[in-house]
Order: sequence, then C-alpha cells, then structure tokens
Amino acid sequence: MRKNFLLFLIIIICTAAGAAVTAALTAPSGTGGTVEACFVDASVYESLTQGREEEPFDASLLSFEGSPLPFDENAGILYIPQSPDAPDWEGALHVSRNGSRICILCEDGRDRLQLIREGEPLKLAVVSRKKYMECSLIFTGLPVIAIEYEGDEPGKSEDTSGAIHVLDPSRKEYQSALCAFHVRGNTSVLFDKKSYRVELRDSRGNTIDKSFLGLRSDDDWILNSLSTDRSLVREKSAYELWEKLNEWEDEPVPSAKIQYAELFMNGVCRGVYGLMFPVDGKLMNMKQGDILYKVRTWHEEMDIEGKLTDHNGESEALNSNGFAYASIQYPGSDSGPYIWDPFQSYQDMVFETGDREAMERAGVTLHMDNFILHELFCEMTRAGDNTWKNLFLAAYADGRGGYRISETVWDLNYTFGDSFYWDPDHGNTYFFEDGTENYKLRYDRDYGYAALELQDPGIRTQTAAKWRRWREQGIDPSYVSGLLDQNRDELIRSGAASRNDALWNNGEEYEGGPAVREWISRRFAFLDQLYEKAGEENGENSQ
Repeated sequence: MRKNFLLFLIIIICTAAGAAVTAALTAPSGTGGTVEACFVDASVYESLTQGREEEPFDASLLSFEGSPLPFDENAGILYIPQSPDAPDWEGALHVSRNGSRICILCEDGRDRLQLIREGEPLKLAVVSRKKYMECSLIFTGLPVIAIEYEGDEPGKSEDTSGAIHVLDPSRKEYQSALCAFHVRGNTSVLFDKKSYRVELRDSRGNTIDKSFLGLRSDDDWILNSLSTDRSLVREKSAYELWEKLNEWEDEPVPSAKIQYAELFMNGVCRGVYGLMFPVDGKLMNMKQGDILYKVRTWHEEMDIEGKLTDHNGESEALNSNGFAYASIQYPGSDSGPYIWDPFQSYQDMVFETGDREAMERAGVTLHMDNFILHELFCEMTRAGDNTWKNLFLAAYADGRGGYRISETVWDLNYTFGDSFYWDPDHGNTYFFEDGTENYKLRYDRDYGYAALELQDPGIRTQTAAKWRRWREQGIDPSYVSGLLDQNRDELIRSGAASRNDALWNNGEEYEGGPAVREWISRRFAFLDQLYEKAGEENGENSQ
C-alpha cells in the first residue's frame, strides 16, 4: 500500500532574478526518507526535470490538507488557496508517490502577496527518480469551493449528485461532503454564470450540517453567482450594512450573510461566488405557530383569483404564468399547516382598506421600528427591488391567536445605483447615476410603509429621528463606501477579481468605484435634506 508523504509547502522568496533556491523544509516520511518542496530558478528547475520522462499530470496524487485540489485539466492549471493576511505560506501538500518531490519555478523576485494578487501561473513539477509530471500553478487568495460531479451540466429541475470540498486557509478548515445541487434563480438562469443551491448529504442520502467559511452550521447552502453586479461587492456590503443598523435595535431582525469564495466545477474555474445560507425559520428564530412568508412580487404583479386565504394548506400562491407570487418557507408541511391569514390581513391593509386598526382587530400587528428601519435601509441603498418584492415577512405568534410581523431583506444585488434593465447579455443591469434624488420610483409606491404613513403622519417623524441617530452614530458616506471598498480590496488582493473579470466581463475590469462613491455621497445629501425637512415640519430641531 502506498503511503502518503507529508509535504509542507513553504515560500523562499527569490531575492534576485536568477538566484537559485535549493533550501527546503523537509518532513520525515514513513520510511525515514524525505520529500522536498522548494521554489527554484530556471536552471535548477531544468536540472530537476531534464533527463526524466514526462508523463501526464495526475492531480489525484496530490491533496492539500487532506482535500483534493481543483485541477483544470484542459488548461493544465492547479489551484492552491492561501490567505493574503497570513505572514507566510500555509497548509500541507500530500503526495502519494514514494520518493517524489515538488519544485516550483519562481525567479523574478516577486514576493508572496504579488504571486497571489497577480495570479500569473507558475510552473510546478512533481519529480520522481525517473519521471516527472508538470502543470501550471495559481495561488488564489480566496477560499476554494470545489464541486465534483459526473454526467451532464446541472439543471434547475433535477438535483445532480456530487461531492463538495471547501478549502479555507484563513480559518484553517478543510472539509468535504457529499451533496446534491441544482441551478437556482429566475431570470438569472439565463446567464452563463449560474447560481446553485447545494444540499449536504451523507453516504446514505441523509442531510447533514456543516459550517463553512465562518457561517452557521447548515445542510442547505446557496452559491450566489453575483452575476448582475460587475463590482461583485454590492450585495455583500448591503447585507453587512443591514446587520450594522440592526445592532442598534432593541429587537434586531437578521438577514443573510455572504462570504466570498472561488468556485470550481470539475476543476474548471467559475469565478468569484458568494456563499450564503438561506433566510429560513432557523435564522429567524421561529417556533411552532410562527410563519415565514417569502414575497417574490407584490399584489399589483399578481393575477391569481381569490384571496390568499383560498390557498390555506398550500405552500405557494402561483400566478397565471405558473410562477410563485409568494410562498411559505416556515413551517414545512411536516411540522404544521400552511396558513395565509396573517399575510392576507396585512396585504388587505396595504392594498385595499388602508385601515391599520382593522388589521389589528384581526390580530395582526407590526414591528414598527423594524418597518421604519427597512424603509430607511431601502432608501439609503436605493434598493427598489426590495420594496415591492424580494423580502420576507416573519409572522410571530403572540400566544393569543394573533401575530406580530417583522420584515427582512433578500437578494440585494440592485443597490447603490444599479437598477434592473432587461439585457441578459450584459447582466440585466444599468448603473442609474442620476437616481440619487429620487424618493419613490414606480415599484416602491405601495409596499407597506407608504400605507402606514398615510394613516399616521407621525411615522415620518420617527423615521427622520432614526435617520439622524444613524448619522450621529457614524453612518455616513465614508462608512458605506468603506464597506464596498473593503470588499473590493479583498477580491483584488486575492487575484480572484481579475480572473472573474476575464471570465465574465470580456476582460474589462470594473472601474465604477469612484462613480459609486459619488452616488453614495449624493444619496446621503438628498436624504439629509429630506429628513431635515421632515423634522422641521413637525417642529423638531434639525441636527
């Protein structure tokens, strides 16, 4: 039986072009011999490979911290993840061939961060006594998610079985699991860069929970392609802003989180993705009797007949095109009935009666601080797509037969100036540079807050007061722009941004940073003026 030989991957910086580097960290093998890994110049690399027979590269002979490494067979590129923030190269390679050693050609004096950021392929050779095999090597500064599967390209309607490997040097976590996955999304399924829903399973097909990239432990994961946002940072930054704003709430309402990773499907690089968990009953801390509704589109877009209460017992309400207008995410069919009554009472108030007292007499109340926060958040980020759809209503049972509703956001790609524009070849996205001084657009006109404001003008005063508190607590253009800049910097330092740009943007690098920062500054100036005026109209001192 072959034994695995532990090979510590180290960097020895080439201090001058042409300087041979022959020193290497070695580790005893099971038989008392050693294997070596070293960075060498061209002359040493040639001497190690010359006179030996070259054979096809077999990536299955190598593993990294016990996990297989993604290898693009067509391009001949092996990928190894490294943390740009670590002081030195990290991780251990295992080679399952006796007497082998690895050499990496590096002779131009680039240091570790340069190699990661620039992402230019290096030559790597696995050398044995009489043979060697060679490939290109790229160090990526993002965690790696590699999915392996057999058969045709995964589709939307049926699950594809495979295995998922998550290599995360920053947290020193290297995990694998069997999985089933499929393409997710509606209009996004038209894009070449697909998003995926992944369910973790054991060898018997049962679901299992794992924690990846510092996120919660779960069996259900989303690989968000971020394909509608060339900057790759809007959605992640918007979720981080939502989380920050809720830190100051007495009753915070959570939403999803995103962590970046570079995705490989059967060894082929698919670019930068956002790993997420879904908004569900677990995230919303729901108990028996609570209900979580997912709103895909509001009343005006719906053409089904009858009240939502006609759909009690059903998990979805479909329009005439067969798309779900809304769905119940919690409870599942095995843990309780599907009930639409609280949602119907709220929707009647918003779109028909305008009578909040009648809604409350029916046993439905609203978490008003949360509704005001949602309004301000959507206005600050200009998340028009999240006021008329793409949100969740969480109805919590009050123990007396009634419900209290909170709302949270989802799918925050169209934010910070980006708007939907039907053009699948260019990501269905248009940067609306002049949209900073719009308060309400067509899709925002009736989504809840507007109806509440008509009934109670004091809500506008509360909204203005919350806005001013945020400003006093440091929520300003610099803070918001800093979130986007920090996330973009992570992608650039990792080298993954340039690979993603080359794959999906025809080689054009994103240059919208200054324009987005200007958009944010102008948006804050508009809202400052709007809410200062609201305070003055209600007899408050502006701040």
